[in-house]
Amino acid sequence: MARVKQNPAENFDKPLAVRLRALIKESGRSKADLGKEIGVSRQAINDYTLGNSVPDANNLLKLAKYFGVTSDYLLGLDEARTHEQSDAAKMLALSGATIQHLCRLQEQYSELCAGGEMARALDALLTVSSLPDFLSEVVNFAQARSIHYLSMEEQWDYQMQNLVDTNQQEQDYQQGNRVTLSPAEYEEYWSYRIQRTFGDMIYDIVLTLCGDAK
Repeated sequence: MARVKQNPAENFDKPLAVRLRALIKESGRSKADLGKEIGVSRQAINDYTLGNSVPDANNLLKLAKYFGVTSDYLLGLDEARTHEQSDAAKMLALSGATIQHLCRLQEQYSELCAGGEMARALDALLTVSSLPDFLSEVVNFAQARSIHYLSMEEQWDYQMQNLVDTNQQEQDYQQGNRVTLSPAEYEEYWSYRIQRTFGDMIYDIVLTLCGDAK
């Protein structure tokens, strides 16, 4: 067991200490019980949870195995708790935290999950044909908000790339005529678009679930 620099406030917030405290709380086991399981004293476990010391490689692996997580998760190197979750995150280009959140849905909504409704709804969300359009509008809305931080010239250029859809509009722009929206109007426009596509997506999901129920 390696001792670390004594800085209680900083040590307390280290990933290993934070995650170990959370896992112990989730398990409902005492530090003494955990110490017996991996072959160290209660004081050693207490030092781990305070960040005052770190377990050696062997004890780190024992802790990971005991809680069913990876050593990388304990050390704060991965947000996914298991290798399977980490692999899924990489394959889907999602964060480990997102995968972990999806796994927690089953615990948080156990009644819905018991009948499979939550899984069906999630499956419908991820496979509905309108999802790409909705995500595209979300990105556009975020970009619309960001243009407030560009110069006026950059705003005009950016707006033209997204709003000009006819040759006449392009000619007007080249002649200096105002054919774009103000930043506030532009943001309002994309806000409307994202709300509309969200409504379409929810409607598609409901239709999918109703179709499955038949």
